[in-house]
Amino acid sequence: MSYLKKFFILSTLLSAIFFSSCGGTIQGIPDALYRGDAQRTGVYDVQPVKQLAGVLWKFQAGDEVWSSPVEAGGLVFFGSDDNYFYAVDAKTGQEKWRFETGDDVRSSPAVVGGLVYFRSFDQYIYALKALTGELVWKVSLKEFEDESLAIREQYDGFLSSPLVANGIVYTGNYLNLYALDASTGQEKWHLQVLDTLRAIPSLADGVLYFGAMGSLRAVDAQTGQEKWQFKSMSVPYAPAVKDGLLYFASKDTHLYALNAQTGELKWENNLAGSSWVTSSPAVWEGMVYAGTSDGRALFAVNIDSGETVWSFPSGGYMWGSPSVAGGVVYIGSGSKNFYAIDAKTGQELWRFEAGGAIYSTPWLADGVVYFGSNDGFVYALH
Repeated sequence: MSYLKKFFILSTLLSAIFFSSCGGTIQGIPDALYRGDAQRTGVYDVQPVKQLAGVLWKFQAGDEVWSSPVEAGGLVFFGSDDNYFYAVDAKTGQEKWRFETGDDVRSSPAVVGGLVYFRSFDQYIYALKALTGELVWKVSLKEFEDESLAIREQYDGFLSSPLVANGIVYTGNYLNLYALDASTGQEKWHLQVLDTLRAIPSLADGVLYFGAMGSLRAVDAQTGQEKWQFKSMSVPYAPAVKDGLLYFASKDTHLYALNAQTGELKWENNLAGSSWVTSSPAVWEGMVYAGTSDGRALFAVNIDSGETVWSFPSGGYMWGSPSVAGGVVYIGSGSKNFYAIDAKTGQELWRFEAGGAIYSTPWLADGVVYFGSNDGFVYALH
């Protein structure tokens, strides 16, 4: 056998070993991120559920489920206030594995390269093998020796869930934004924010966008160098980036559209007067969708003018975020109702009543909708 042939065979074997260890679609676990993509647009290219047939399955965790599920490779990943992170079969709801942490898991997971990444209120970030739940690494992001200083309000019971892209994990922990090596958890850089940072980062064209207590910021994703900053009140929700514009919700009661490159204001909409705007916006077909807290409604806003097109009363706080597929907007409410709404008209298509408030953001797959509820169940509707 020639040297070149031996080299080719060896290279092929090594490549196979490398890719199988990295996961991704090689292991049958495709990448999947909260809100559907790194830009957090909330749009899914799947078959929508326009008519509700019923409950495909429901899985009972040990406590409330604020975590927003992510489906990848036939598994649904989510956390619970019972301190566990779960993987269940997407078709049957049967538990595949669970992993115990030291506190509540309200994080929205990211599945990349065969690993699943999430946060816990124990102030660790975890990386597990998606197929088995085996721990690959965990890193403490503890910034307070006195845990009473780590803010744990019910109304903002979310941590900065991880974004994983280009071999880097991005997440915030109250006072800092961190960039960690996705394989090892080793810190690459961190940026002192000095404002409470709970928002989930978004990424577009090499720029990382995230909200904090008093601003929305843009930094270089490779270096952490700040590009611009837009002053606002509290911005604990992931911004959405689409076609050079950035959309975000603020507790100053406004929905904003900015130039993503410069941070220049394009428009703002005071959606419900005195109500916090409390969701990551979804951006679809010339519209931006966002929910409110005391306003208890979902709003559709024209992407060009910033004017309200329609609003839909929900009967409860909308602390989750809307997801869109095939002209249908899906969102849960503190009223215990989960809604499917016509994206163009704001007309209700159907609703489902769970046993508790729904603050989990829905994940959309072909013909199935997944979400968690404070009744302790994760639901799959079809």
